[in-house]
Amino acid sequence: MLAALFSGLHSVSTFENMNAGGKYVIANDHPSSSVRFETDFGRKGFEYFEVYGGPISTRYGEVFWQGIDIPLPEEIVARFENATIAITGYEMDQVFRTPGEPDKPVPITWAYNHHYVSWINGRHVRMAKASERLRAAADGHPAHFVPYSLADPNPDSDIPVSQIFSEGNGGESRKSYHGYPRGMAQLVESPRTFFLVPMQIDTWNRNTTFGDPFVPGPESARSAAPKQAEYSGHLECPCTDRIIKTTVQTFSTV
Repeated sequence: MLAALFSGLHSVSTFENMNAGGKYVIANDHPSSSVRFETDFGRKGFEYFEVYGGPISTRYGEVFWQGIDIPLPEEIVARFENATIAITGYEMDQVFRTPGEPDKPVPITWAYNHHYVSWINGRHVRMAKASERLRAAADGHPAHFVPYSLADPNPDSDIPVSQIFSEGNGGESRKSYHGYPRGMAQLVESPRTFFLVPMQIDTWNRNTTFGDPFVPGPESARSAAPKQAEYSGHLECPCTDRIIKTTVQTFSTV
């Protein structure tokens, strides 16, 4: 689930941050400044919308690493048709959804968020899997998906038709602050969809229930987690013998 914050012209809102536990803490807040940097989104005078990706269903030890294309709320699409939205921050959570009940956060020891990448895309953008050529040319971790602009009627516009949101966060992402300084935003023309690529590892020991203390489940022989660890060794992505990988290299010598 993601809640995106955007600049609004309304009076100061009263909504609370999505993730409970107090304000977000930032490392470079000036301790002697008379004005502290505000991390409470509800006090900044922004508006927000929410989108849900999923449902995601996995078995113990499995990794979910796929793209999910999610339509934005109809009122947001209509409001910003042929207009520009200014994204000033976002929050995210992993939740259980039960009809008629409040969302319930998924414990980090059940579904470990290794990392994620996401985009907000405009009307003329489509996502596609990255080609092997693009992946090979990547500087750092290669992308699995890339946005493509199709038949953009304003190719010379300075307003982007796609924006990426990825701060390198993993398990700490829920309580990490994802907001921008005053006057800064990510702009998107005619926003239509939210495309999410989560890399999520199922570490829930099915012999435990919601609210129980963490108990590790079966782990592979390659797990480096020490005994009595308070986390699952699966979040370190140990190798498995369940997948066979064949690597073919062609080369010549001079």
